[in-house]
Amino acid sequence: MDGAPHLSLAAKWCPSLDSCYDLSTFICEAVAQHLFPRESDPVYADLPDAHYAYRVCDRLGREALVLLRRTLQLPEVYIFAGEWGLATYERVASVAMKNYTPLFTKRDGDRFDRYLADVRESKAMITAGALLSHEILFSSAGEVAELQWRRMMEDLLARGKLCNCIAVCDVFGSMSGEPMDVVVALGLLVSELNEEPWKGCVITFSTEPKLHRIAGNSLQEKTEFMKRMDWRGNTDFQEELTASACND
Repeated sequence: MDGAPHLSLAAKWCPSLDSCYDLSTFICEAVAQHLFPRESDPVYADLPDAHYAYRVCDRLGREALVLLRRTLQLPEVYIFAGEWGLATYERVASVAMKNYTPLFTKRDGDRFDRYLADVRESKAMITAGALLSHEILFSSAGEVAELQWRRMMEDLLARGKLCNCIAVCDVFGSMSGEPMDVVVALGLLVSELNEEPWKGCVITFSTEPKLHRIAGNSLQEKTEFMKRMDWRGNTDFQEELTASACND
């Protein structure tokens, strides 16, 4: 994009022609007619509506979306073209990175591994801004998840730390699926944002609450530790306050 004017992400988010979203809303036809109104070209003046719509939709794809998406270096352009060696990984958005990691690993493994090594050494950037904490923690992206979590923590810590607070986590067995994922992810997130003495700590949501210092080096190890924390009966808020006060 060197020398190119600043471009918005409109071309990224505009549905592709004949995609399921376009077929249900006809949004591409509306966008095309806005970009190429009848008065913009004498050729359109006498065309029937259906023919005019077909012509401008074709122009939208060829002259706008394809060109702009390639200029924006969107990963989908190179994926669909099979041009794996041209993908610019630092420009891959956070959600796309999470979703496409298996493809990058399979189709462009050596170059993708070098990119991840550069991210580990802070020689390259990886994005995480559009992902929620549990979407990173419980993705199947492996090392990518570790690096995206690190990036998220760096961005949050740059805004400040938490003080005089601690997360109370309900890890009862019935909290399965996404509810459990959210509890674990937010508990870990708060613990890592905390200042001492609560840094790295959480309290269980229980009649006998306990203070736990989260053990483990990797996200997976920390996650498994939190899921195994002891839980008993319903919560007792007085005991929660007592537990935090006794360990202050």
